[in-house]
Amino acid sequence: MNQLYVKFTTSEKEDSKLTELAKQETVRLQKHDKRNLEIWKKLLQNSLKEFNRAYKELNILPFDFQHGESFYQEFSEKVVKDFEKKGWAKQSQGALIIELAEQGLAPVLIKKTDESFLYATSDLGTVIQRQKAYKPDLVLYVVANEQALHFEQIFAVAKKFNLAPKTKLVHVKFGMLLGSDHKRFSTRSGKSILLDEVINEAVVKAKDLAISKNTNLSKLDLEKVSKTIGIGAIKYNDLSQNRNTDIVFDWGKMLSLEGNSAPYIQYSFSRLNNILKKSGKKTTKLDLKDFENLSESEIFVLRKICQFPEVVSESAKEYLPNLIANYVSELASLANSFYEKYPVLQAEPGQKNSRLKLIAMASKTIKTCLGLFGIDAPERI
Repeated sequence: MNQLYVKFTTSEKEDSKLTELAKQETVRLQKHDKRNLEIWKKLLQNSLKEFNRAYKELNILPFDFQHGESFYQEFSEKVVKDFEKKGWAKQSQGALIIELAEQGLAPVLIKKTDESFLYATSDLGTVIQRQKAYKPDLVLYVVANEQALHFEQIFAVAKKFNLAPKTKLVHVKFGMLLGSDHKRFSTRSGKSILLDEVINEAVVKAKDLAISKNTNLSKLDLEKVSKTIGIGAIKYNDLSQNRNTDIVFDWGKMLSLEGNSAPYIQYSFSRLNNILKKSGKKTTKLDLKDFENLSESEIFVLRKICQFPEVVSESAKEYLPNLIANYVSELASLANSFYEKYPVLQAEPGQKNSRLKLIAMASKTIKTCLGLFGIDAPERI
């Protein structure tokens, strides 16, 4: 399917007739042509099978609903009929448009001259369907930067005609995915890396990394740790970068044991966890006595831990997961600096107790941060 897609888009540049043929097939599909539907169903089944396998591989929780664009066709048809009937949309050169001049925006096209629907038609259909089915407080559209104008228009239409009166519609946009050479990936032109290849390569590289740090891992533990590190690196690579800028895909940075990377944070957690295990004690929360005679490094760690709720709140408010990534990277760095500078297990009893409690709090916070990203925190690396 991917090869056919690339082949068509490449051939389309040389033969403009192919574009027109594709448009005609789209119209036939939207009008429920029997042969087109048969082909579409096979493509859909195979696509969903592969998507769900990938979700499982990445430890992504099952979705409550998976509705593709086709699910909303009946609502799209209703949008066209209702909008035209109510006078919300009007004919323009054989097409159907919604004027948004009062909002300072270009008109929205909801039906072309060949009677086919567009993304705008489907997206307006989803707004209406979701209102009826869920009555949501908030809907997030996680779509690339290039579609900013499109969603500005959709939200303007929804507001103009009161389609979602109690729902906040937000476009959570993100930048392009670039290779390490800072050139854009493109499935359409065949310049992309398939997810399977990325996962396999990440796990192989993670295995080499794990072996370099611990040669005593059993074969089973090595496989498990390698997968945890590899998949964690993939997720963290995207989520740790500001979504408003382009995302760079760089193997070296992804799997680095230094700086803002999943392996560095996972390794830091593993080291903290190892200290706690060696102590053989169950730690409890800090109390006022533990704040007496803290070293400067301990104060830095404690202050950083206290910032956790604020960081999570701000991240959720601005839809910026990279704020949590920056935070947990800094916390891991401060914790590393602390226990490398000050003895923990060999400290005086009073200091030992407070330092173990501090390490326990730091490790728990790091694990929670990784968990928010759907990344496991291995106890051993």
